[in-house]
Amino acid sequence: MSRESVQELLARAERESTFRALMETNGYVALAGYDLTAEEAAAAQRWDLLALRRLAGATAEPPTEAGT
Repeated sequence: MSRESVQELLARAERESTFRALMETNGYVALAGYDLTAEEAAAAQRWDLLALRRLAGATAEPPTEAGT
């Protein structure tokens, strides 16, 4: 179940800028309600996107937009 939680957390951070800002400033509050392992929660609180993507099951980094 936690892999799905990490996937949802990443998807929500991608679509909601206010949630992403909360993750970056107060991860404890933002993570309330997510079923995460200690490793996943630590990566989320550090906002370690590479670790979060790995924990979510991603095999590669997503492509970046041109010019960003």
